[in-house]
Amino acid sequence: MKKIFLFALAALALVACNDKRQSELTEEVLMKGTAKIAVEIRYSPGLHKVDGAYKDIPLALPADASVFAKADYTEYGAAGNNIKQFPATLNNGMYEMVIPAGEKPIKVQIVVNGFYGDYYANPDQETPDKAYYPKFEPKDLIYTVLAGQSFVETDPQKTIIPAPASALLPKQDYVITSVSGKLQGKQEYWDKDKDYNEIQTDMLGLSGRTIILEIKAADAKQDPRVLQFKSSSTNANGDFKFENIKIFDQWVDSLKADADYLKMNLILEPWTAEFTHYYRVLDSSPVKEVWDSEATYNLAKTASKTYDADPDVAFAKYLAEQYQKDGEKLKYFYPTASNKTENVPGYWKVSEKTDTVAIGNVQGNIVMFKSAEQDIQAKFFVKDVKKIMGVGYFGADEEVKLKDDKYVVMPGACFKDPMGWAD
Repeated sequence: MKKIFLFALAALALVACNDKRQSELTEEVLMKGTAKIAVEIRYSPGLHKVDGAYKDIPLALPADASVFAKADYTEYGAAGNNIKQFPATLNNGMYEMVIPAGEKPIKVQIVVNGFYGDYYANPDQETPDKAYYPKFEPKDLIYTVLAGQSFVETDPQKTIIPAPASALLPKQDYVITSVSGKLQGKQEYWDKDKDYNEIQTDMLGLSGRTIILEIKAADAKQDPRVLQFKSSSTNANGDFKFENIKIFDQWVDSLKADADYLKMNLILEPWTAEFTHYYRVLDSSPVKEVWDSEATYNLAKTASKTYDADPDVAFAKYLAEQYQKDGEKLKYFYPTASNKTENVPGYWKVSEKTDTVAIGNVQGNIVMFKSAEQDIQAKFFVKDVKKIMGVGYFGADEEVKLKDDKYVVMPGACFKDPMGWAD
């Protein structure tokens, strides 16, 4: 009895050990082998004359065509990551794919992403058109594979990609109602309704710019087609508008099923320009009417020292603030006749990170005929901020005679930076 009992314990231990090893089997252990699939894939360009006869000779796929195997590893319990893709390698006209495999079946689908190829819409035409061949994933090219298996497929009934007329000659009869907006940028100007022509800033129209409307599939691998339309030049107010935009009828059908199928962007590349900058030059000729002596002038200049580390800049800021408090007194230093402008070199850009503006609700714009109103704001980037009058530096100083016949040095330009460039 004792021997039988010991034997039973040993048997139980062996079973437990085997169960443990079985539970530790992983996907890597189960997939120690591979399966190989080779497919000869070509496409039909349509009937055309070859040596005097009408033929439809299949052509090799374009070099940029994407062919891959889509494998389903559900049997291996790869939760959340069942589908894996393996790109094909072209070897002597055959697209070869190596699939990691093991003792459990794997379902494999051969897929060819959409591509542009030659097509003869008219059998008598000498030069083919370029037509779009949609994504190709036929049921005839689905395999169930195990490790060690090989599959070779050359049957033209299964491997030649046909091109139905709707795909070869995509209709562009569908019209978007309109896409419009304004191109604007923050600019300076004189406000003549203010005392002494105040310098103001506002979002004003940018004229003479061409904007591109781009429409494309969100998934470029599934559908690489891209349509672009150019607007007429923006007018003085920055207005632009796209009308009678025709897109592929197929895209409309796709949008009805998937609101995110298409993307619409407005593209505006950066452009160099000169920004009109407004500033005031200090007119020091009537200072004798303000300061009766060098002493009072120096008191004013001393009071300005807290405004900036640079004495001239500090004094200019002080005068600017005093002007705002008492325009009647300081008008001598900012007469209308001394308003100035300069052209500042730089460039306009839609954004620091991108040159495109995405249009939302594409499905609504296209399927529901809603007009997209999309304003674009560009920002001006200065080439050299240190050379901007009144921001980076001031004009030449001027020596002025006061009431007591003393001479003082007045800074040449007032500090005025409505754009905030100095920040």
